[in-house]
Amino acid sequence: MGAEEPTHFTVSFETPRLGKLVAIDGTTCRDCEILVLSQAGAQLRIQDSLGNTQEFFLLLTNFGAPVFRRCKVLKVQGDRLDVEFPSRNSQPKQPPRNPNALVY
Repeated sequence: MGAEEPTHFTVSFETPRLGKLVAIDGTTCRDCEILVLSQAGAQLRIQDSLGNTQEFFLLLTNFGAPVFRRCKVLKVQGDRLDVEFPSRNSQPKQPPRNPNALVY
């Protein structure tokens, strides 16, 4: 049996679930509605612009033990955001090295 792509189950909420967007450094927090949720990402509705924010934490529960997912913005369309949950095993991309760069 060959390697297969993982199946990502998707849940679309009839009544959007409340969530919170939390800045990576924890300095800001804003409300959002979770419209669609899967193992790989989500579709969110927000009231205010994110500005240049490309990554944040999504707080999925407002009670009990908090559940956070790191999010990376894929697409912004009006008040909706498509985000992905980066793999926990992925390392941040390193900028390509320039072998001709001067080092002092």
